[in-house]
Amino acid sequence: MKVSMWQVFLSGGPFMWPILFFSVIAFALILERAVVLIIFKNTITGFLLFLISKGESGKNRIREIDDEIFSMSKKEADELISEVFQLIVDKINRVIELIAGVGSIAPLLGFIGTVYGMIIAFQSIANADRVSVKLVAGGISQALITTGFGLAVAIICLFFDQLYRFILSSQVHKLEKGVNTFFIKR
Repeated sequence: MKVSMWQVFLSGGPFMWPILFFSVIAFALILERAVVLIIFKNTITGFLLFLISKGESGKNRIREIDDEIFSMSKKEADELISEVFQLIVDKINRVIELIAGVGSIAPLLGFIGTVYGMIIAFQSIANADRVSVKLVAGGISQALITTGFGLAVAIICLFFDQLYRFILSSQVHKLEKGVNTFFIKR
């Protein structure tokens, strides 16, 4: 007997819908942050090339920093770069935190579905004169399905949360290293 994923989903009960909703949100956030991180990486690469070449090459996509940076003192330039990029990193990080939030909520919804499925199973036992495995199997199955789906969404969210934090951190490290190179060559 073949069972489709849709049939499994439907047999998970009413708590599968909020899990599906959060999984769609997570998928959208994960894709959007992937694009943002690629743009951020390109922005840093172009900015560092612009900085190290003293404006001769590379693309400066940072509006708040212009050619005046080359006439600033080391301290002023360093503070400006730090302030501007900290704001950018914080903005990127906010959405990454949303991915982690969805990763925290999804298994809780799965556990609520588990409790709901077990309540159904025990109500079936309480209402029956004769207890059989078949009588409680539906409720237990529902409980396990919601738990499984909730955990699957959480695992995916937490994986991308950690991956994106690592990528963001490595790009910030690259920026710091490049800025230090700029100040050494200055």
